[in-house]
Amino acid sequence: MWTFLRSLFGQSQPRVRAPKRHLLRSADTPEKRAVTAKTLLELRSGKQLIHFGDHYRYAFSAFHHDHGKIDPEDARHLAQQTFQAHPELAPAYLFHPSGHVRQAAIEALAPEHLTAFTVTILAARTNDWVEPVRKRALTRLLDLLPQAEPYVLETALPVLIRRSPSWRRYRVVHGVVVSQAESDLLDQIMTEEAVRKAAIDMLLSVTSGPTTRIFRGLARFDWLDPHLETLSRQARANGIRRAATAALLQGEIYWKQAPTATDKRLPGRRRPTIEHRPLTVAPDLPRVFVAAARDRTAAIRALAADMLIRLGPDAFPTEVWGPLKTDKRISVRTRMDFFRRKWIDDELPDYLKGGD
Repeated sequence: MWTFLRSLFGQSQPRVRAPKRHLLRSADTPEKRAVTAKTLLELRSGKQLIHFGDHYRYAFSAFHHDHGKIDPEDARHLAQQTFQAHPELAPAYLFHPSGHVRQAAIEALAPEHLTAFTVTILAARTNDWVEPVRKRALTRLLDLLPQAEPYVLETALPVLIRRSPSWRRYRVVHGVVVSQAESDLLDQIMTEEAVRKAAIDMLLSVTSGPTTRIFRGLARFDWLDPHLETLSRQARANGIRRAATAALLQGEIYWKQAPTATDKRLPGRRRPTIEHRPLTVAPDLPRVFVAAARDRTAAIRALAADMLIRLGPDAFPTEVWGPLKTDKRISVRTRMDFFRRKWIDDELPDYLKGGD
């Protein structure tokens, strides 16, 4: 009331904007840096990379009160000072609530920052809700990837292969969605020869997670084809050996394509579609068949039995496929029973014989 009366009679004091210096000082304290470094270490050492998401930003309690309290230019300048004094903290600031700070952190990233976690965070920033941030993140990601150590790429790639199809904001430029074919994130990542080599090494060594799905995520790339025979014999994951063997025996490879927002093929609820392409190499079928028939995994031996059903008993030497008739696994034996009825006993009705 008194404030209103004083202002009515012209006795109010002019409002002076409080200085922001105390905010700047409180935004970069040793305590805050220590908390930020501790959180970053915990996230880096965790095993949940595959579940990466923007929700991780809530783990950084030191950032909770920054948003809206610091002028954007001051925030950017302060972040740059922090990175100069403590460069190891730059990856943590990729989670900062201010887009200006996140962009400054992207600029501050250097090859020595490249862990699997940092590569994943940077790739996810291509899905940032601020367009300048995601644009710069994509450019910086493509600049830094060739400089990453192979083991870093091998660890990060399963996450990028699985998650990148759902990161779609980078396709929005000035509010307009650009063609997916021209801007697919995984396509751009896989243009680097070092990344391709790391992808093959990863497929050979990976043993956990959705290994078949990871393989299918790369199936559309024809540079995979020359490595399929090696993968069919040497990959440690049964799912990858089976998928590579199936592609070689069938002469084509398939994958699931997530529908885009403009996909008109599937009205109503959009579901992934099955895409396929022919192989760009001519595999040595007898050699692939022999390896499949003798594989330790029943699902791969079953592929050899399927091949016999299609081509008949004269396609491959009897001594190679003979042991399949007495295979211990029912999935193989039932196929061999069908093979015998079709080709040996001629017991099948015509509609089951197909065109073979």
